[in-house]
Amino acid sequence: MEYKLKVGDLVKWTNEGAEDLGIIIPFTEVYNGNPVTDGHVSIHWLGNPQHSGHYRSDHHYLELLSATS
Repeated sequence: MEYKLKVGDLVKWTNEGAEDLGIIIPFTEVYNGNPVTDGHVSIHWLGNPQHSGHYRSDHHYLELLSATS
């Protein structure tokens, strides 16, 4: 399921055995001053920060837990 994820949203990685919680952070890639998202979001993982990076917003292991207003 694709979510309309925004900076500050809390997300969960649901892959069994690799579960984690993360926060959507500002996107780091820019082109002509605009973020290049192309269906991706930038996530900082709390349990395994070494896996932080860009993920597809419709990835089947990605679940929105709490949305910012």
